[in-house]
Amino acid sequence: MPEFKFIEEGHQYLLDGASLPSVTQVLHAGGFIDDRWFTEYARTRGQYVHRACHLYDSGTLDEEALDPTLAPYVGAYKAFKRDTGFEVLESEVPGYHKTYLYAGTPDKWGALYRRPAMIDLKSGKPETWVKLQLGGYWLLGEPADCYSLQLKPDGTYNLSEKIKDIRQQAQVFLAALAVHNWKLNNRR
Repeated sequence: MPEFKFIEEGHQYLLDGASLPSVTQVLHAGGFIDDRWFTEYARTRGQYVHRACHLYDSGTLDEEALDPTLAPYVGAYKAFKRDTGFEVLESEVPGYHKTYLYAGTPDKWGALYRRPAMIDLKSGKPETWVKLQLGGYWLLGEPADCYSLQLKPDGTYNLSEKIKDIRQQAQVFLAALAVHNWKLNNRR
């Protein structure tokens, strides 16, 4: 059986010791993600928001010790769960695709409106490429409805409409992966 490992430091995915590209790396290399507008602060905040929501779902978040700048984002996530009844089945579980050999860590798998659902958390405004990101994650698991969830600094949230063309988004992601792999294998 292949050994799959995720190394958090450096955000590396390894399969039998060989590096696998991540969903985000594929989209970045394909030019879908324009990070000229990202700030280090926003990136770090996003990581901390994800971690806090994960700890909340696992029942280990110490809300008394939570940084006050993160509290409204966690509050927005709690409100989303309360308002929609979203039930988390998996949170931040790395996985890889056995055929296409890429990896990723979907934010949340669970049940929303009594249907299998995947939720991608964003602490900023979701960009158009998020649909492709979800398409890549969607291929890693069981078919599910896909949504992005924007958690806002004022404690509110915005749940996207269900991505109706997730199969098409997944196909575009696979095309980006094919280009990524071609470039990787044909560098001189």
